[in-house]
Amino acid sequence: MVIGMAGQASAFENDVAVYLQELPKLLSQDEGKFALIGEAQLVSVHESEQQALTDGYERFGQHGFLVQQISGQDLEMAMHWHQACPF
Repeated sequence: MVIGMAGQASAFENDVAVYLQELPKLLSQDEGKFALIGEAQLVSVHESEQQALTDGYERFGQHGFLVQQISGQDLEMAMHWHQACPF
């Protein structure tokens, strides 16, 4: 995970929750690419991490955002996250 400029923990948690919620759809369409999530929304998907970071800084500036490579390995994390966090 890469976080652009330190955001609040609650904003980060919201962005992670969005990623995990969108993960099944992302895996079916964009596995291996990089998701940009900010302000608790899936904003875009990019071929490279650098493209996603550039887009994130252009859209969010100094505010926090999440860039995450879309991976099936995150499904296990999603199961643990949803058990621990009642979103």
